Amino acid sequence: MTELAESWLRSMRLMTRRADERGYAVDVDNIVKSFGTQKALDGLTLRVKPARSMPPWPNGSGKTTLIRAIVGLVAPDREP
Repeated sequence: MTELAESWLRSMRLMTRRADERGYAVDVDNIVKSFGTQKALDGLTLRVKPARSMPPWPNGSGKTTLIRAIVGLVAPDREP
């Protein structure tokens, strides 16, 4: 496993633990992810309580990128 992947996994474990302690299903702070010059996520902070759904954001707003970052399929450009 690469150093970036290990760092990302440590960050994900910390976010998951913090979310559980605060009573959220999802708790991310200041996540940034770009694809070339296109910013998919630019300093997004999101807290979702259990049994809630994602907001109905428009196409191209970063919903899929956010979910991929939360589950570890893509690494953010900058960690919180």
